Amino acid sequence: MAAVSEMVQRRSGSIFRTVSAHPVGISVAILIISSCTQAIPLEDFYPFGNETFDAQLPPNDDGFAGPVNLPAPLFPFYDELYESIFVNNNGLLSFLEGLSQFTPEKFPLPDRKLIAPFWADVDTLGTGVVWYRNTTEAALLEKFMTEPQIQDGFTPSYLFIATWDHVGYYASNVNKTNTFQCVLATDGLTSYAVFLYADGEIQWTTGDASGGIDGLNGTEGHAGFNAGDGVNFALLPESDSPEIISVDTTSNVKVPGVWVFQIDSEEVVVEGVCNSVDVQPKVYINPRSGPQQGGTAVIVTGPCFEESYNIICAFGGREVEGIYISEQQALCISPQLPSFGRLTFKLTLTSTTGFIVFEGETIFFSIEVQNDNPAVNIESKYEFLIPYDLPFKVNWKEDELVPKVLTPSLGTFKVDLKLYTYNLDIEKWELLEVLLEAIGNTGEADVAIRQLSCDACPVAIAVEVSDNGGLSIGRKQISLVNILAGAAKLWSTLAYIAKPQTGTNALQSLCQEWCDSQPDNIGQDLLDRLTLCPPTVQRAQLDNRFQLDNRFIEFFHPGAENCFRRQDFNEGQECCYGSDGSLLVGPRGGGTVDRYTPNSLSGFWNHQFEDVLPFLYCCFSFVDQLCPQYYQKRPSSDGTGYRLAVPAWVFGDPHIATLDLLKYTFNGKGEFTLIETTDNKFTLQGRMVAAEGDTGASVAATVFSAIVGKQDYSDAVQLELSRRGI
Repeated sequence: MAAVSEMVQRRSGSIFRTVSAHPVGISVAILIISSCTQAIPLEDFYPFGNETFDAQLPPNDDGFAGPVNLPAPLFPFYDELYESIFVNNNGLLSFLEGLSQFTPEKFPLPDRKLIAPFWADVDTLGTGVVWYRNTTEAALLEKFMTEPQIQDGFTPSYLFIATWDHVGYYASNVNKTNTFQCVLATDGLTSYAVFLYADGEIQWTTGDASGGIDGLNGTEGHAGFNAGDGVNFALLPESDSPEIISVDTTSNVKVPGVWVFQIDSEEVVVEGVCNSVDVQPKVYINPRSGPQQGGTAVIVTGPCFEESYNIICAFGGREVEGIYISEQQALCISPQLPSFGRLTFKLTLTSTTGFIVFEGETIFFSIEVQNDNPAVNIESKYEFLIPYDLPFKVNWKEDELVPKVLTPSLGTFKVDLKLYTYNLDIEKWELLEVLLEAIGNTGEADVAIRQLSCDACPVAIAVEVSDNGGLSIGRKQISLVNILAGAAKLWSTLAYIAKPQTGTNALQSLCQEWCDSQPDNIGQDLLDRLTLCPPTVQRAQLDNRFQLDNRFIEFFHPGAENCFRRQDFNEGQECCYGSDGSLLVGPRGGGTVDRYTPNSLSGFWNHQFEDVLPFLYCCFSFVDQLCPQYYQKRPSSDGTGYRLAVPAWVFGDPHIATLDLLKYTFNGKGEFTLIETTDNKFTLQGRMVAAEGDTGASVAATVFSAIVGKQDYSDAVQLELSRRGI
């Protein structure tokens, strides 16, 4: 290991990113709904009342219930996590404390964390009931997943349902009532709120004590969200105006009386509405991730689109032309992406004369080709190994091929199943074979591969929209199916296919060619450079340099109980252990060194072609004859000379222990270098800020608020505390 320097303050050369200020408060724009569109009837609310064993507030004026415990996981709201909630009689939910205030105030408000479907002076002493409950009922969780603008793949852990059922207004007035519902959902990372306003059931806006006359005028109801930091908030457009009485006829998801919001981040995300390009609105995309191979149909919202605009979407710098869907939405289909992980998504709108009228950015995540939750699954003995000349079944998530918002316009469509392989020379996926054409999007199909132009190759199966006609959108009369055909795809994880043969075998020749291409001493050279394997599985479990990796262990390492992988810069080491915990060495159960590690896009594919594919050449059919030759070039470590790593750590005030076992306490404030290797290949820096006491006031101590690391030519990776924690 290269030597490291002592901790020194960074006065220059910082690799931290600039921390932006909190976003300002926003008022969301409205999507106008035609008066002839049917609003949501009360029977379409989530079930509530005695029949569903809801809790209820007793008849009251300005009361509340709580704290009401929420199930696990914690609920994210404006980038903070909560374990309980208060149900307030006056038309809102709150965190940390209940709220008896009957006249609403303009947002933003400090120190009040509010979800307000209709904040006004509710009085149930005369009429009405406020119901609430937690539920994990499967049918209701599935119902929530079908709500408009809920991200594809979002699976809520629970729902919290609060219903204001025909509630009157102060003072005990019963001549007019309001009925509305708020449904919260989270998976622990993402959270949503859905506001439902029953058709014709919003009849008053103001209590008598708030300046109202017969339930109207005065300080009228508020609807929206308040972060409690005095800065961040979101309001429905009708809020604090006479138009709030018509909230059951408007929407941000084209369903009158239904409003859907994503509420976990620092800024409330409002899908399905648009803002003028003149105010530089934020850009939102759904979904926010897709496979590196491309083909993800992404709905873009935020700015208001015009049919005359040229729409350009850039995923990690790779541009594709977008398609106008409506004033609120555009469609872009991701190309093959340049890398794994976090990418910049950039939206550019230009006029017919080429003038840029809008530019905005957000983040899109590129999912690795080899992942544990693919949209297409291959049913075979080994999912990563596709059988040749034998039937097998392919399953796919049929409801994820096309965004839900496009389904009504698209109608029934068919799909193709295609087999692709990766061409390392041109660094692109290429079509290998069309497996099935124009079949129903049923989510399953039986397939057999009878012809193959390669003897062994890395492949993936894609399910694609088939070009079989479709409906048109907008005045441009563009066929939506034609746009999606061959472009919108679902992908399997990376797999391999090989032709088992006898006699003069192509795989045998490929194995020998690969062995001959390798340097004579490459096996020993790799062992000398890499971290040695721990001699027992117990040591491997204690050494955090090694990560458990039991994927495909039965095929690659038969007889092994557990395998652990270590990545050293551009090379790697795999260590496998038997049922007795001892280190296995040599073919075929033993681990191997890797010439390349899959920690970058280029490294991933070099690993497949230089480490994995040769294993199939040599060990797939010829274990006794050729597999030992593979292990000569990619040998197992026998653990001789292994040393347990000594960790460095920080905690508390902070107290610090270095890699050379020096321990000390340091109360610096600012950015400092924690580790810097003498060869300048790795730097780790920390940011220290003043600690806060229970009241939020600064105390005479400092804590780490962020850590950032950079290796050689890699990107800087930064981990920092948000209001949720990490």
